[in-house]
Amino acid sequence: MGAAMNDVSNSPETLRQQVLQSILSLSPSDSAPDCTQLILLMKSNQTAQIHRCFDILSASAAYLALSSHQLQDIISIALTFDFIKHHQSNPPLTQAYFNFSQNLALCNAQYVEPVVRTITKSFLSISIHSHIGTHAVSLLHAILTTYPTAVNVFSTAFAAFYPHIRREKSMCLNYSAFLLEFSKVSSNLHIIQCVVSLITSKIAAMDAEINHVKSYRSEQQQQLGVFDIELQIDDESMDTKLDELLALCYAFLERLYFSEQPSDLLVYYNCLYRAFETHIVSMVRPHYSLYVLYFAASLDSQLILDLSERLRSAFNDRSSPSFIRSNCAIFSTSIITQSRFLSSHQIMNWITSMISWLHLYLDSTRDPSIDSDVHALFYTAFQCIMLVITTKTSDLFHNELAIDTIRSLRMASLIRSPLNPLRMVSSNDLVSRFSEVLNRYEILDCFDVLARNAYVTIASQTSRGSKNQVAFHYPFSCYFLPQSQHFIHKYFNVLLRTGGANGGDEHNVEEETHEFSEHELPESGVVVAGDNRERAYEDKVTLCATSWDEPCPVD
Repeated sequence: MGAAMNDVSNSPETLRQQVLQSILSLSPSDSAPDCTQLILLMKSNQTAQIHRCFDILSASAAYLALSSHQLQDIISIALTFDFIKHHQSNPPLTQAYFNFSQNLALCNAQYVEPVVRTITKSFLSISIHSHIGTHAVSLLHAILTTYPTAVNVFSTAFAAFYPHIRREKSMCLNYSAFLLEFSKVSSNLHIIQCVVSLITSKIAAMDAEINHVKSYRSEQQQQLGVFDIELQIDDESMDTKLDELLALCYAFLERLYFSEQPSDLLVYYNCLYRAFETHIVSMVRPHYSLYVLYFAASLDSQLILDLSERLRSAFNDRSSPSFIRSNCAIFSTSIITQSRFLSSHQIMNWITSMISWLHLYLDSTRDPSIDSDVHALFYTAFQCIMLVITTKTSDLFHNELAIDTIRSLRMASLIRSPLNPLRMVSSNDLVSRFSEVLNRYEILDCFDVLARNAYVTIASQTSRGSKNQVAFHYPFSCYFLPQSQHFIHKYFNVLLRTGGANGGDEHNVEEETHEFSEHELPESGVVVAGDNRERAYEDKVTLCATSWDEPCPVD
């Protein structure tokens, strides 16, 4: 047969018949040559004959484009062979199937899509770290290298077979691990963006699902009059799936950064930010969805600063909707307040930029009425500044020069303006702490404003008919996912939970704060010592609280 295959003078009909008869001769059936014989063969346990069938198809791959309809049907049947089922008992048979699939796709472009879809679907049940998983990734990489313009085929297949968030946890994790590993092996920007966008969308969906479940449970508890129900989290719960998926992403990004090519982290960071713009920036109060981008940025001091600047620039973008700009201000605030590796100088620059924007807003506004809809951006930005000043006090007021810089920002003109921001902040605790900080460092005495505000009456509804109150959103919630939280604790100052998924005690706040106060920032060189240590603890402890006026939510 090999000599016949190499004889280019043979007619296409002769080649077709030789390939067809070689395959069909493996079947013990004496019936007329048709696909029924191969179907019986594939469903049998005659692994030796199946192995031989794949060898013949693999060797004949270059001639299969000449095939008749009957041979095309045989190829389709061969591609759907359940190689996973036979892998444990006969690994060489699986290797023969991979050789057949690879040769088929490399010799005939018309088979690229079916091969890619078949191999991609297999990762719903196999692990990327197994022997068969490694071979499957190598096969797909060889196809992509041969057909670099087939990236759309890959991205379409990846999206088509990504399991729904309610499917089994192992299925979601196996498939996500495959996507991440293949994106790294391929080094193709289109593939990386596709993979990052897919995983980000699934994380956002899981995050939204958890928030929805928490709201439903809260309403159910209120109706029952019971508030101490211990919520059991099983191994297949959405919380557990999200926790392990986030841990998988964090570990992948960390390995990427500490690999021989740490510059690859920049590629994934940029793709994560584009996925963030697509799937997360328009979400209402996302919780865990933000942390994959935050974690990637926190691995490099330049990236965390770049992320903060990007979010602040997005807030300043007048072409964006007001809701998107408000979210960007809140997300930027969460970076400033949570990150362990931003210097005092960088935090001061953020404060200066935001306050300058507030002054420009006041100078340009033509409507001085106290209206939370008309001036939503102004009130949101002011609340963000209050949060940063209150939670980063020891970083902002570490010496007289820094205090003088804060004094030069003319905060009195903002606080005493007709828009009266302190009156519109819904958290009384935040207003009180903010006023205490300004008074302590002799920047501004706000207590006369607070006393006057007690007698200020504002309209209960805005000009658009909604409630005249700025919705307060604390931008750094508790992190209660047990498996992934140890990654977060290395780079962020958030409240964590110990004791497993079903509950447990929170980390000791004093211990957390003490460690954070002594962890010096590489750019600042500022050391909190002596009498300032107590003040640092007093200031940082507010960061570990989830809400200023409400108890910490329980997952």
